[in-house]
Amino acid sequence: MKTTHLTLPFAALSLFAATAGGQSFPDVPERVPAPWIETPEESGDRPCTLDALEIKAEVVGLFARTSATLSVRNPNPRPISAPVAFPLPDGAVVCGYALESGGAMLEGVAVPKETARVAFETEQRRGIDPGLVESVKGNVWRTRVYPVPAGGTRRVRVDYVAPLAIGPDGSSAALDLPMPDCTLARRAVTVEVADGAVSGPPALGGFGDRRFERAERFWRVSGTEENVAPRDDLLIGLPVLPDRFVSLERTPDGDVWFCASAKPSLPMPPAAPAAPAEAFTVLWDASGSRAGDHSREFDFLRALRAAPRGAFRLVVFRNVPEPAREFGTVEALVAALAGVAYDGGTDLAALAPAVAAAQGPAYLFTDGMDTLSGKPLEFAPGADVSALLSGAERDAEALRQACGGRVFDPALSPDETVCAPARRVRGLEGAGFADVQGIGSDASRRATVLGRLTTDAKATLRYDHDGGGASLELSARDARPGTTLATAWAAARVRQLAPRADDHADELLALGRRFGLASPVTSLLVLESLDQGLRHDIVPPDSLPQLPAQWYEAKKRRPGPTPEEKKTLHLARVRQRWEERLRWWNTDWSAQPKKKPAAPVAPATSANGAPAPTRSGGILGRMVQAVAGAA
Repeated sequence: MKTTHLTLPFAALSLFAATAGGQSFPDVPERVPAPWIETPEESGDRPCTLDALEIKAEVVGLFARTSATLSVRNPNPRPISAPVAFPLPDGAVVCGYALESGGAMLEGVAVPKETARVAFETEQRRGIDPGLVESVKGNVWRTRVYPVPAGGTRRVRVDYVAPLAIGPDGSSAALDLPMPDCTLARRAVTVEVADGAVSGPPALGGFGDRRFERAERFWRVSGTEENVAPRDDLLIGLPVLPDRFVSLERTPDGDVWFCASAKPSLPMPPAAPAAPAEAFTVLWDASGSRAGDHSREFDFLRALRAAPRGAFRLVVFRNVPEPAREFGTVEALVAALAGVAYDGGTDLAALAPAVAAAQGPAYLFTDGMDTLSGKPLEFAPGADVSALLSGAERDAEALRQACGGRVFDPALSPDETVCAPARRVRGLEGAGFADVQGIGSDASRRATVLGRLTTDAKATLRYDHDGGGASLELSARDARPGTTLATAWAAARVRQLAPRADDHADELLALGRRFGLASPVTSLLVLESLDQGLRHDIVPPDSLPQLPAQWYEAKKRRPGPTPEEKKTLHLARVRQRWEERLRWWNTDWSAQPKKKPAAPVAPATSANGAPAPTRSGGILGRMVQAVAGAA
């Protein structure tokens, strides 16, 4: 199907510091257009357009929770569907979803992916179209707005939580909020930045002459414009981060969550001067999703410390790797890459033999989107592979786990950065906290961890390589009301587990239900009536205060599904299982490598970096036990 796209581009910031309105911002990774609204061309319908956009963002510590409400306008004389696909920033996880119905925004609830899909397809066949948002892979999420009324509008809202981009020296951070390249009838923006990571007003770009103003315990900017055509993304900069700081929030259930961050005080030990490389291997993703401009990746290869002549191998891959080719110079290798054709899907699992046969270090140029194998990306222990990430739709976390954290953006990472050893967070030492996320993460620019505070604590954030650390004090009296840090903690855990979702389905389901997250095993589903919730045994969201109580009361009185309802649900499940069986039959198992035991995923940690229990004690244990009990 051919489609036309309504494009909302991210700004291209390739300089060390971008400026807007005389203010400086740290570097932000370049993005390409997202999200978009698709309209089938062969239908003869005019494309839907974005009529209005409302953005609300809250920054706490080095994390932001963003709510984007899109008003979709249908210029056609009949109701039509408007599919919406949107790549989010790296590290983002969808944590809320709502669809307009009868003038009100109905909230979605987190349910198992299979349950959501069966309910969605069943209601569609009844002539009703519920709302569904689900993870596709990596940072890609999709939903559909239907029906958009003839000549009218309908709203959809997506919430997501994501880490801020950190500047090269670790002393600055930025939040990039995408703006459309079309004229909006209305644009409303509200951004709040909590105290902790800022000592003065945050920088602001892309919003005219507006500036942040001081409020109680946070900085705030807001405004509404009509008939506006944004030229730039909205940029929020934290230009001077403290060397170390702690941000705390108290959630409605009384738990206190923290973000602790510190810039390493000791420089990395100088690396021994490296001789020009006489051999390296390039693994080049030539699937259809990678078609485009690769000049920056070519420049990156030219900048590598390489001997004038050597053995530089090239393996081009799509569904299968092509035979390796060797070139005597990097320029000859780049010339060959300039003639590569892009088409088909990607099977990253098939790369293992090419990595094992690599000469010297291997550089994997890809977006990480495995569209064929569906298997976690694994390389042999000790494999020297660095991933160079590109594209708007990307799966950065799977690459980080496969490459030991060595994932870089060719547009922002000089070859010295790629070749240098990375500093890692070794642990958070002390007592009074639990469920720490971030152990083992990259601390070359700045170390940041998330966790739950049990009592006031003094802690030391430790790094490897130099054994250095930063002392921090955490006190519950400094906590402000909010849920951004708790959601960011849960999102970090989801990202960690996502590449091996089948092995961690129970925990992902528990996280999705408790924190309202979409994940590889949970989707966010909007049902428009109490009857739909009863039919699919899905409790309405707490945001509709009367419906859950009505649901439980009606559940007691309801005799059970009618024979027709049982038949409809049964046929939906049979259809789904049949499709799964077809996929199984169509898989060439003779070409599949033997399954290896799943690599262990580092659990959330408690005080002194010790693993937190997953079956008893701690928040993870309580959630998993709850899911097991519900089952």
